[in-house]
Amino acid sequence: RYALDMDSAADWSALVGVIWSPSYRFEAGLTYRPAMAYHFSPDIQVTLPEIMGGTTITSSAQDLRVDIPQEVRLGCHWLASERLDIYFDAGWTQYSTMETLEITANDPLSPYIERKFSIPMEFEDVWHGHLGLEYLASGLLTLRIGGYYYSEAGQPEYESTLSPKGERFGITGGAGIHLFEWEIDLAAGQTIYPSRRVTGSATPLALTADTEFSEIFGSVAVRYRF
Repeated sequence: RYALDMDSAADWSALVGVIWSPSYRFEAGLTYRPAMAYHFSPDIQVTLPEIMGGTTITSSAQDLRVDIPQEVRLGCHWLASERLDIYFDAGWTQYSTMETLEITANDPLSPYIERKFSIPMEFEDVWHGHLGLEYLASGLLTLRIGGYYYSEAGQPEYESTLSPKGERFGITGGAGIHLFEWEIDLAAGQTIYPSRRVTGSATPLALTADTEFSEIFGSVAVRYRF
C-alpha cells in the first residue's frame, strides 16, 4: 500500500525558422525535458513467504527518478505552388540516457539500512522522420495527408510502463475548414507496430508473448481569430 506524489515537469522547446527563398523554409527545434521524480509514501511493507523465513520488511520511503529524453528536430517546407506545401522533417530522441532506473529505500528501524536497487534499461537513441503534404483546395478548405516512422529503442526483451515504445510507423490525414473568423481543424491517424516476440527474461515473471497491435487516434480543434 502506498501513495504516489509526482513532481510536475514541463517541456521547454525552441524553434527557429529561416526563409531561404520564396519556395523553401527551414526549421530547427530543440526540446529540453527535466528529470521526473516519483515519491512513494507512506511506508511500503513486504512480507516474505514462510519458506523464506516470513520476515516483514518495511521501508519509510521509495523514490524513483526517471530521465525524460531530449529531442532535436530539423525540417524543411517546399512550397511547390501557391496551393501545395510539402513538408519533411527528421528528428533524434535521446533515449540512451535511460541506462538504469535507480530506486532507493530507507529502513526507518535500526540499523537504518539504506537499500538501493538498479533496474537495467540500456535503451538506444531513436530516429524518426515525418513527411506531409498540405493542399489549399479553396479559400474555405485545406486538406492534409502525411506519414511518419520511429525506429526501435532496443531491449525488446524487457517490458516496462516506463520504457519507450518500439519501432512503429503511421499515416495521418486532416482538413481545415475556414468560416469567417473561425477555423475548424479535423485530424485522424493510425499507428502500426510490427509484430514481435516479447519475453520476460529480465523480469521476475517468465512469460513469452507475440504482440501485434495498432492505434487509431483523432482530434478536433476550433480556433477564433480576433
